[in-house]
Amino acid sequence: ATPPNMIHIIETYKATISFTAPTAYRAMLKAMDEGADLSSLRVAVSAGETLPAPVFEEWTQKTGKPILDGIGATEMLHIFIS
Repeated sequence: ATPPNMIHIIETYKATISFTAPTAYRAMLKAMDEGADLSSLRVAVSAGETLPAPVFEEWTQKTGKPILDGIGATEMLHIFIS
């Protein structure tokens, strides 16, 4: 899904959890400049690459909720929240 599509899905279906990579969160932030209601999200989890501090900070500022940064082996079907 494209970042604008992800935002649309969260808004339409009132998703409460988002798991994606920092690259997607960064792109969603750009798409959110056009306005977005992500108030249904209870938690956002990031994994797959290092979460840049500016992405974490801007996401927290715009949504009021921090991104939980995960690390670990996806091949083993688990991550650690750091």
